[in-house]
Amino acid sequence: MEKIKRIVVDDIEVCLKKSGDSFRIVHPIKKDLDAPLSLKNINWKNLIAGGSWKNLGMVAMIITVILGVLNEYSTNIRVLQEAAKLCPTIILP
Repeated sequence: MEKIKRIVVDDIEVCLKKSGDSFRIVHPIKKDLDAPLSLKNINWKNLIAGGSWKNLGMVAMIITVILGVLNEYSTNIRVLQEAAKLCPTIILP
């Protein structure tokens, strides 16, 4: 497992991990990378939101829209089935 390197750029700490020939930015789930994993050491923002609350909000909004569409579709199917039971069936010769 590759070590995560921490650098400071304009007073902002950035975590980098070697990926092939280049480095990529990572969002570690531990605040202190050398300490063992514990509930106090977990960086909950990075674990839940992937580093950005905006991204978490977008994912939550998309999931809410998908669930709303599924609920609307199932309600419409149920209403159509109830209406089909009430309507008489016409058999043409």
